Amino acid sequence: MNQYIQTNKQLSNVQLPVMAGYDRRLDLTPTFLGKTSYCCPKIVDELIHLLLTNSFVEQLILCNCGIGDSEISSLSTIFLDNTFIKILNLSRNHIGSIGVKNLKDTLICTENVQILDMSRNKIDDE
Repeated sequence: MNQYIQTNKQLSNVQLPVMAGYDRRLDLTPTFLGKTSYCCPKIVDELIHLLLTNSFVEQLILCNCGIGDSEISSLSTIFLDNTFIKILNLSRNHIGSIGVKNLKDTLICTENVQILDMSRNKIDDE
């Protein structure tokens, strides 16, 4: 799947195969999704749209993508409607306490994600 996704391409053009035997994982490591001048401004919105309209992905890997509190707050809306994602890896990003709270509030409501990796973020002890 990584071969189809690049930072400078639109995610809406990605077609996820729905065939038996395929790995049901979307790994965007290390596609940069954070706020910078070279980041596509619509990439987070396109990822949200892609995941809201697809029931194929069970494992979402967003390691080292530059995701901060604002991006994770936007991305957390996925889990209100997408009941297929069971494994979420957000390790090695810039998520702080605010982003963790927003994600936690969403995940508690849905209880769909069974495995969550948030190691190596900027989470404090609050």
